[in-house]
Amino acid sequence: MSPGKYKYRYDRRSHRITFIAVTIVALLLVGAGFVLGGAYLPAWGLFFLLCIILLYILSIPLYVLLDESVVEVHCIVDMTRIHIEDIEKIRVFGKNEFKRLWPLVGSYGFWGYYGYYFDFTEWTMYKVYASDRKHLVLIEDIYEDLFIVSCDDPETFIKHVLEFRDRKRSEILHHTAQQTEQMDRSETNP
Repeated sequence: MSPGKYKYRYDRRSHRITFIAVTIVALLLVGAGFVLGGAYLPAWGLFFLLCIILLYILSIPLYVLLDESVVEVHCIVDMTRIHIEDIEKIRVFGKNEFKRLWPLVGSYGFWGYYGYYFDFTEWTMYKVYASDRKHLVLIEDIYEDLFIVSCDDPETFIKHVLEFRDRKRSEILHHTAQQTEQMDRSETNP
């Protein structure tokens, strides 16, 4: 894989949970229509459930876009940008590590794994954008924000991110050194 677009591929567990959830909601809607006959209160309850499901669908991660200056996680409506020079640590995040996380707000299998997850052993909050629990990458930025994304080839993704990050940081350092040198010259030569 080269730098560019890393599409999400959903694991079997995610497909099963999505199918079961959609089937249950469809049966509830049909059952409520036949049994309750359009009563006011159950209709509001079903409408509320449908709105929650639609909010989940709007947050489904689609792909990760890797550029020389940014890592972008694209969802149906949302997009998260992580500037490449701000990435402090990046590593493979194991499936067993992921099992320790508890979803606070988000999905644990309904069209992937996304939202805010919490690790009670380390008291750490993670922002998760994943579709497959076997190919996870942990990204920590300089602001100590933690992101978990998934892609087909985590090792290559990590290699490209580190390469781009080091190149971008050296460009910033070189540019800063030039500006400092120019300021020193202007101060000594009035």
